[in-house]
Amino acid sequence: MQSFLGDQGFWSWLALYWFDQLCPARADGSRKPSQIYNYILSSNYNHRPRHAVRTTWLLVSRYGETALFLLSKKPSERGELIEQLAARQHLISCRGVIEVANRLYYDANRRTFKRGATSTKRKGNIRRYIGYLQQLDLTYDLYSITEEALLNILPEEYEHFL
Repeated sequence: MQSFLGDQGFWSWLALYWFDQLCPARADGSRKPSQIYNYILSSNYNHRPRHAVRTTWLLVSRYGETALFLLSKKPSERGELIEQLAARQHLISCRGVIEVANRLYYDANRRTFKRGATSTKRKGNIRRYIGYLQQLDLTYDLYSITEEALLNILPEEYEHFL
């Protein structure tokens, strides 16, 4: 599968195949597609994490069920959690970062993210987590940090999510 990672035709074909799920028809039969790079794999690396099928495949192949908190919305909807993490490719590649985010923000009973995870008014939200990780990235190797090590250095504001 590695040879297909950058294959625009392959990922675009898959998005077309699942287009009814990625862009469902409204009651009147019309559709409201989102940005083209959600369906056509862009050559712009900033847009690649937004491709609906490729990003989903990468997350599931890399993290398995740990990625559920990022994929808990309908295929036609992108949630704030995936937007914030996938937009920072260096963070989405760090296993410990994703495992901690899963522990913080996924509600297994509801099979979706926890209430307040995306709220800008709540301490410990996903944007604050990203900001904290960007600070840590100056002195820690986030690619090799473990879930346990990262949990041990999280500030108090994240405790209510644990």
